[in-house]
Amino acid sequence: MEATEASRERFARKNEDQLLCAAFERLDSNRDGQITVDELQAYFEAMGHKVKKAEVEDMIWEVDEDCDGLVNYKEFLATWQRCREDKAGTEPWGLYNVVLFLLHDRSGSGWVSLEDAMKITYLRVGKESLDAQLAAVFGTADLTSSKSLSLTEFLQCLHDWHLQRIRARPTLRSMKKGGSGGEPAAAQAPAVAAK
Repeated sequence: MEATEASRERFARKNEDQLLCAAFERLDSNRDGQITVDELQAYFEAMGHKVKKAEVEDMIWEVDEDCDGLVNYKEFLATWQRCREDKAGTEPWGLYNVVLFLLHDRSGSGWVSLEDAMKITYLRVGKESLDAQLAAVFGTADLTSSKSLSLTEFLQCLHDWHLQRIRARPTLRSMKKGGSGGEPAAAQAPAVAAK
């Protein structure tokens, strides 16, 4: 690994720790060190994202390792790390995707621009995967497009992208036919109608 790549990774790790702490604090509105279903639901409502309470409860349940109905900071970080390292797409991505939106929407406006996403995505994935990651969410990696996504649009694009990754995995049937299971996930990035 060359010096610039190593320094990018060190900076990204330090920057990411600060951003994750800030994201946790935005969701933990009463500052008790735990994210509740009601706090997560209130965040969704503030962002104009319509979601059933049962879906929010599931999002918490999926990452609640000590089964107390809450997400503490340790569980929050563990979920983030597992999802970041999940190459098979088997981790629960609900809360991770919300946190990803929070990392990009640092101003709290409820919108994520392609330019904002580019900065953090570069720190997370590096230059090689940057365009593919941006195209997966925004439908383009062209910074002149001035696309922005709301929380609802952002989550839907990521959901669609995860489904495409799952569908692109090789199956026994595709292997018998001599195929690989589809195109690489980056080539199947969803197009997005963004504001």
